[in-house]
Amino acid sequence: MTNTPGPAPGAALAEEVRRFTAGGPYEVRPTGYGFDVELTAVDARWTTLMFRNRLRRAVVHQVRVDDARRRYSVTDRTVDVEWQAGVELGGGVPRPRFRYAKEVTSGRSWGISRGKQFGLRDDGTVGVAAEWEYRVGEGRELVRRAAGEQGWTEQVGRDQKIGLIAAGIGLAIALLVIVIVGLVLLGG
Repeated sequence: MTNTPGPAPGAALAEEVRRFTAGGPYEVRPTGYGFDVELTAVDARWTTLMFRNRLRRAVVHQVRVDDARRRYSVTDRTVDVEWQAGVELGGGVPRPRFRYAKEVTSGRSWGISRGKQFGLRDDGTVGVAAEWEYRVGEGRELVRRAAGEQGWTEQVGRDQKIGLIAAGIGLAIALLVIVIVGLVLLGG
């Protein structure tokens, strides 16, 4: 008897999301916990007078599924990677410079991002080298719509739970400090 693996977690839901995103900028990839819905908002390289630049922005909606209970959670993960290499003039002396930055946020995000970068494009022309505009929650809404049509229920994800607990603890500490300060001021 052979052990054939069953379908990936949330395979039917992932297929429905794939149907919703067909022809759009999103990619749906299976994972061990369910699937990811990724939007690469900008992936550009360009040259300015002194530097070679690259900017990559991606929004990944990590969808964790519980097939048995038909529940899912969505965690928004935004990844910005930027590098710059070239020569910097400090005090009139050219110095090589390399800068790399990566920023990752995880949890629940809302917002609109838009921007432009100007420079010498890889095709040799000068102008807008990178331009982007995206709504961070758009992919999450696609997942919600597809899940709703299939009768799935959304639950709060791990990162959101941690954030809510931390906020609750912070609020409790702030209230405790206010009460103590009030008692000291009234009693003193």
